[in-house]
Amino acid sequence: MDKLTDSIISKIKKEKISPAPKWIFLAKNYSIWTLFILAVIIGGLAFAVILFLLTDNDWDIYKHLDKSFGEYLLLSLPYFWIIFLGLFSMAALYNYKYTKKGYRRSPHLIVGANILASVVIGTVFFYAGLGLKIENIFADNFPYYRNFTQHKLDVWNNPERGLLAGVIIEANNKDSFILKDFKGRAWEIQAGGAFWGGRVIFQEGERIKIIGKKKSNSIFSARQIRPWINRGRGMWKNSDRGKDIMKETRRRCVINSERAQAN
Repeated sequence: MDKLTDSIISKIKKEKISPAPKWIFLAKNYSIWTLFILAVIIGGLAFAVILFLLTDNDWDIYKHLDKSFGEYLLLSLPYFWIIFLGLFSMAALYNYKYTKKGYRRSPHLIVGANILASVVIGTVFFYAGLGLKIENIFADNFPYYRNFTQHKLDVWNNPERGLLAGVIIEANNKDSFILKDFKGRAWEIQAGGAFWGGRVIFQEGERIKIIGKKKSNSIFSARQIRPWINRGRGMWKNSDRGKDIMKETRRRCVINSERAQAN
């Protein structure tokens, strides 16, 4: 034992080894915790998008797409964001393991606590409108994003299957008005007797979804009319925040319409 001790002391003196300053350990610890918290927050943002996409989805239209509910469910799940949430949960686990007491905790406990924290934070972000904002940013700026999602515009651009969406451009008569779909095509909407649900406002510039039947290449008979964004869930109706979100949604719809016309 004495020989081993002497050997270690000799090596320390020979290689001039000295203890690292305390601030290095503190900086490393703070960095690890910062990365851990950042991973939780990003996971929360991912969950906010997941929550928005799930609540904004129209779960009753699967029959119009000739699919079972199970098939429609599998197509509608936001796999991109679920994987995103999973990756940052693992990143949080990796960083937490290197904290001072991280090695004492079970990995399952850490991942579970991280996901729970992301769910709580993500729910707050969702009610603040961040889910929609982030989804819009990805859809507008990352061309390959739509390859990973069943995009809402694609689902509702199916007049042959009884699904149509767009913006009201002439609102003179609620029973018969003009709508321009998100590809720039004008339709006469025959809405006499149609059910107007979900707080739809009948006015020019309003974005809507319609369930009905295509009667010709320019006439669509409406059976049910819904708002483009599923409102009335208590998250931002009748608020300035809600107005800002609706403006952003309208801007995005205009961009998609212009892109479709350009193609």
